[in-house]
Amino acid sequence: MKHVTNVSIDELELEERRRLLSEAAKKEIYEKAVAIKLAADAREVRQQEDIEEMAYFYREIIHDYAEALNVFIFIPDYADVAELCACCEERQNEYSLIAAELEAEFVAKRRAKILRRTIITTITIIVVLTAFRVTLPLWEYENNDGVVVYKAGDIGVIFHLGSVTVPDYATGLGNRAFAKANYLRRITLPEGITSIGNEAFLGCSSLKRLDIPESVTSIGDSAFQDCAKLGSLSIPNGVTSIGESAFQECVNLVTVNLPESVTSIGDAAFYNCYSLTDVNLPSGLTRIGEHMFFSCMELQSISIPEGVARIGVGAFRNCSNLTTIDIPDGVRYIGANAFDGCSNLVSATIPEGVTSISDGLFFGCHRLAEINIADTVSFIGEEAFRFCSNLKSIEIPEKVTSIGRATFLGCVRLESINIHENITSIDEYAFWYTLLLTEIAIPDSVTYIGKNAFTMIFNDLSIICSEGSYASEHALENNFGVIYR
Repeated sequence: MKHVTNVSIDELELEERRRLLSEAAKKEIYEKAVAIKLAADAREVRQQEDIEEMAYFYREIIHDYAEALNVFIFIPDYADVAELCACCEERQNEYSLIAAELEAEFVAKRRAKILRRTIITTITIIVVLTAFRVTLPLWEYENNDGVVVYKAGDIGVIFHLGSVTVPDYATGLGNRAFAKANYLRRITLPEGITSIGNEAFLGCSSLKRLDIPESVTSIGDSAFQDCAKLGSLSIPNGVTSIGESAFQECVNLVTVNLPESVTSIGDAAFYNCYSLTDVNLPSGLTRIGEHMFFSCMELQSISIPEGVARIGVGAFRNCSNLTTIDIPDGVRYIGANAFDGCSNLVSATIPEGVTSISDGLFFGCHRLAEINIADTVSFIGEEAFRFCSNLKSIEIPEKVTSIGRATFLGCVRLESINIHENITSIDEYAFWYTLLLTEIAIPDSVTYIGKNAFTMIFNDLSIICSEGSYASEHALENNFGVIYR
């Protein structure tokens, strides 16, 4: 594109044009100015995309100039440009000055905009580089217990700090004290700090290292949530409680050392810490919270303390590299989907004292080949073993009275299962797509079999039952083989 010398437009001359030219004349002038300028430039290019880009460029110029003159200007689409160029090329000299004025004004605006951006960027860089280490002014307040805690006085300043030192007189960090401090890489906390508040370091995405003082006794909810670069953390002896989602989404966290003093860890504490490979659980824990280790995909093994009585919903869900887990005898409850998606889990034992296998407990545990269920279990939930494709056999405890919906759906290697005399119902899809199950004995106690309880597509299933029983009627209605006792 040709360079056009900046041409100033005298205000009196513009006013004279406004007075003399009718709206129709102005429309004609600017239409032809655009077309002629495009025709002149188009002679220097051959690529279709270059011509189209210039057409767009000059339409933008005309639009800006029309707003400045407060007049209506028709801006042709690209399809009309070639025709306009052909019609107006002979009058190029007459209107070239107007086109030059338009481009000059547009270029001046662009330069001013670029200059403003450059100034703002320069100031930002200077602030980030010079404010590398700062001791923040903090203000204090008292919580309901009368404990003095501290919070940063000017949160806005924190966004550009690389390193921060909290004053020695601080006794705690308040809720959201350094939340969303995106540039914060290091922080020094003084001895004497006893608490780290809720969301204190939420979203500190550049924080790589933090030494927690020995004086700290509690870590609040979401205290380190979304600290994406935090690689390791040592919790000092003396901390007794860690809040919900405390380390959620710390995606680079590899190891966590928990002291024996910790007796409480909140739900989702390590949610989606998918790089976590090593964590030790202190012996004083009594529960594994809901979704505590959800999607900790690098976690291969974990030892649950003997004192734990409850494993929450989805506690180890999607821990796809978890191969072994020892559930202690003291556990009395295991929540739904607790091991859902643990696709490399090979074996599991449900201990005495547990009375129910919750919905989806081992859903998608593809390598699970051995499962031992305690005699105390009286209920097996829906989809409990769905897609456990390596499971070959299973013993159902005597206290179980029903087999839930899709309980063994997709167990393609299941060859044998005992359905004892206490079972009264088999729900829909319970054994759907169990391709190797060719025979199944159903006692007379069963009075309900749901829709598609057994697959009949790829195998010839035979039902072993008594003549005249509900199972025999179901078999005949669905074209299964029948073997009478």
